[in-house]
Amino acid sequence: MDLGIFYYQKMRNLDEALLYLQKAIMKTPKRYVEVRDTVSASYYAAKILFSRGEVKQAREIVSPKLLRYEPLRRNQQLKEKFIALIQKIENSEKTSLEGKVISADHERLYVIIESLSSPGSTYLGHLSEFVDEYEALPENIDGRRVLFVPDEVRKGGKLRKTARLIRLAS
Repeated sequence: MDLGIFYYQKMRNLDEALLYLQKAIMKTPKRYVEVRDTVSASYYAAKILFSRGEVKQAREIVSPKLLRYEPLRRNQQLKEKFIALIQKIENSEKTSLEGKVISADHERLYVIIESLSSPGSTYLGHLSEFVDEYEALPENIDGRRVLFVPDEVRKGGKLRKTARLIRLAS
C-alpha cells in the first residue's frame, strides 16, 4: 500500500501505483490496519482510474459501504475526500455527452467537439483530456464520434465550454 502511494505522489507513475494499490485492497478486511489500508488504497486507486476515464472500474472500487468502516469515521478529512470522489464519479456518469469531432489540431494539441444532443453547441478539449494517449490516436479524427464530460471554465472573464475525459466511441 505504501509503495502504491509512493508511486502515486512522488514518482507520478500511475501504472505502478495502481498495481500496488489494487494489491492492497482486500475483499473483507477484518483487522483495523487491513481496513485502513483498504480504504486508503481504494481512494487512491479510484482517483487514478477516474482520471484515466475508467469510470466504471473507479465506481466499483469506491463503494459507499466503505464509509461505514472505522478509519473513515475517525479521519474526517479522508471521509470528505472519499465522499467528494464518489459524487464526482456519479456526476460524470450522469453528465457524459456524445459528440462529433469537427476539428482537431495535433500540433496545438486541441480538438473541437460538437454535441450531438444540442447541434451547434461546441466544446474545446485538449488532446491530453483523451482517455487514450493522444499519441496513439489516429492522425485524422475529424468526424469521429466521441463521449465526453462537459465542463465550463472561466478564462479572461469569459465562460468557455470545455470537454474532459474524452474517449472515442466504438
